[in-house]
Amino acid sequence: MLNGDENVISKLFQCSICLHTHKDLFKLISHIKLYHSFGNSNFLCPVRGCYHISVTIEGLQAHAYRMHKNSVVDNFSQDQVLQPNCVHNNPTLDLLGNPLENELQAVPIDIAILSTICNQVENEKKDPEFEMSSDFLCENTRKHLAENFVYFYLKSRHFFLIPKSKSNQLCELVKEIVLKFADDYFLLFEQFLKEECPSIVNSYNSYKNKLNLQEMIDLSLEHLLSNKKIFEILQNKFNFVEPIEIIDEESKLKILYIPIKETLSSIIKNETLLKYIITNSYLNATNKENFFFKSTYFEEHISPLLTNKNGIFIKLYSDEIEICNPIGSAKTKHKLCVVYFTILNFPEYLSSSSDLYFLLTVFNDSNVKKKGLQFCLFPLIRELNELYFEEFQISNLIKMPVIAAFMTGDNLSIHRMLGMQTWFSSGYICRFCFIGYKQLCSIRLEELSTLFLFEYRDNSSYIEDFKSLSNGLISPSVFRSVAYINFQYFFPPDIMHDVFEGFSHVVICIILLSIIQNHNISIDYINKQLNLIKEVSIPTINKYHLQNYHLPCTSNQIIVILQYFGLLFGHLFELDDDIWILFNCHRQFLDIILSPYDSSINLEYFQSLISGQLELIYRNTGFNPKYKCKLHYICHYPEFYHYYSGLKYLWCMRGEAHHQLLKNINRHARNFKNPAYTCAKQYQIQKALIIKHYEPGTIKSHNINPISLNMLLTIDEQTELCNNMNLDTDSIIGTICLSTNELKYQGFVYRTPTLNYRYCLPILEPTGIALALISHIIQLSNKWIIICKKVNAKFSCHYSSFICTVNNDHLVFIEPTQHFFHQPIPFLMYQGKLFLSLKYYPMLHCQNIDQ
Repeated sequence: MLNGDENVISKLFQCSICLHTHKDLFKLISHIKLYHSFGNSNFLCPVRGCYHISVTIEGLQAHAYRMHKNSVVDNFSQDQVLQPNCVHNNPTLDLLGNPLENELQAVPIDIAILSTICNQVENEKKDPEFEMSSDFLCENTRKHLAENFVYFYLKSRHFFLIPKSKSNQLCELVKEIVLKFADDYFLLFEQFLKEECPSIVNSYNSYKNKLNLQEMIDLSLEHLLSNKKIFEILQNKFNFVEPIEIIDEESKLKILYIPIKETLSSIIKNETLLKYIITNSYLNATNKENFFFKSTYFEEHISPLLTNKNGIFIKLYSDEIEICNPIGSAKTKHKLCVVYFTILNFPEYLSSSSDLYFLLTVFNDSNVKKKGLQFCLFPLIRELNELYFEEFQISNLIKMPVIAAFMTGDNLSIHRMLGMQTWFSSGYICRFCFIGYKQLCSIRLEELSTLFLFEYRDNSSYIEDFKSLSNGLISPSVFRSVAYINFQYFFPPDIMHDVFEGFSHVVICIILLSIIQNHNISIDYINKQLNLIKEVSIPTINKYHLQNYHLPCTSNQIIVILQYFGLLFGHLFELDDDIWILFNCHRQFLDIILSPYDSSINLEYFQSLISGQLELIYRNTGFNPKYKCKLHYICHYPEFYHYYSGLKYLWCMRGEAHHQLLKNINRHARNFKNPAYTCAKQYQIQKALIIKHYEPGTIKSHNINPISLNMLLTIDEQTELCNNMNLDTDSIIGTICLSTNELKYQGFVYRTPTLNYRYCLPILEPTGIALALISHIIQLSNKWIIICKKVNAKFSCHYSSFICTVNNDHLVFIEPTQHFFHQPIPFLMYQGKLFLSLKYYPMLHCQNIDQ
């Protein structure tokens, strides 16, 4: 039995400090880092037979990866780990294999690597056929790189402890093999990214092309050092903004804060982003299609704050995130509160990019209960005031105030920021008006018009309610200390949480329940239909989801489902069916709020779309008060749509995507004692690497002259077209198409009421995304004539005509559109309306043509 135990122990790696064993080498090193990294200055390699000593735990990790990585990859046992390539097997040897004196015991942290290099170089020198590789760099660059490499390597490894003669000898050896050794360090740098920045591993190859060789070597070297040294090098090389840890003296609670001023200073070092900030300030953006600058909200509440009509405007986004999925008593234990910001000066296609969302603060949700938001958000509130009054210095000649324009998030999170009640089953449930739960529940179906009769809250009423803690206010808002905030409009609605995580779920579930009840369709058939959607993976739906009017789908999945919903289930309904009318009203509602702002949209028409949907929803949900409260916020959309000049730029769809990033960081983290610090640190490292080399794509216009349809059609096709439309050939351009053929797509016929729409078709270009309004569509046999109204970066328009044919249910465009469409596009077409399935823009937008 004893021998059996010895055999088991011999296959394990053992900690030299507490004798803890583990079969995985890296997990044992993680144990050493967790329990023994404080107070220890020497770490012995756990591999038996290797006596390498590192002075930092990072050095031990790097040594294990470089010298023993085969044993980890192949999951070898301790008995199988023999190190013929590890020269430094004896702790009494120095770099060159000579006996090491006692006073030199605590020198380099990666001594085994250099020992291997030295011996390898000596052996290769003896080989007459040995030649240095020159694949990477020219001779001058290689020489310059070698000198910098040696200087940085010796300085970072404290080689001043080594006698000068040996140090010079080492320098000559390293210079000769630096190019060969650089590849090894690329591997080491990649491992650093995997361990410290797991979220950028997928884009590693793109960054490798942008970083020069010296940057790669320096970064791979510095990760062997302490966190302090890591931050110093990242700050110097990549404008890294280190999170500030703020600790309450009494409770010892911690929050992590990233200063806005330092983040902006990092951003403006990228000349491209600096150009956007300066040129898209208010004064220079009035002629551009920036709806925020043209909104009534901006003119009434933001513009008066500016002294020189220029500023940097930011959007805040707040949310809570569970970094893991605990159950039972551990639920909400690891819940974090995060606040991001993005810059509204950037064009919309940049400000909505996830790369340009920046972290502001991270803290445990329990801190709010113990200490309140005053403590958690105090650094943010203080800096917002400082950046407004003292302004941000861009250069010696340019100084701009930084203004927080608004803050978005789900209703629960925003109510907490506002100091309102965080429950919706009693009291005052709305932050925009004074409607109460009982009043909302008392509204009958025949009185739905009263849903839009609001008694709005205003800034002065909020100030009074903060003092008296009435009308749903349970505590003064933490943002009351910001000098310029108007509480009536600072927390606008968010269509992602209200619609795609609420309203749309109810609509889809009502329609699917109607299909099951009235058409004798099974839930399996519904799942089979949804599985035909290829853009995203749709989870399996059951009756429990439908009866609770909430699907297990993300916002992106809901958008794609709505895109194909009519195609998949439209053949089951008559055009005058109430349920089908509900779907079409919902699609028109989405078309309005997701499209660029259209000032011609009538307020009464917008309200009628919402009241029609709510009436059908209330009828089909048993007039449940729960859905009255849940959907009440939608009733404010018509007025806010015109006041903010659109609602889409307010949503936090991109900010929500960062939650998965933080979860990935924690999934790869080794320090679980302070997850907020881990999230902030790794997030900032990734952001520093991105911003350093960020080069946004630009929208470019391709000036294509309009093409006469006579040049594209045969004589017979021209005659057929003229007869069908009762028009002369010369007057075809500008007429509305008349296509009445039903499209059978994957076994289904798409049906929809005959509505006259003009659809916005997003066209993906090599350098960005441009918009083209499909003005008219003409079908002749197997050809379609598409007349597009092209919109370029300056938002000037011209018409172009494209001709295409059909190939396996795809539109294949013929020249001159090859630079627009690089591959066939799946399409749906019915009654003169074209539906295109685009990977980068899942929802098709439309505008009413009757304007």
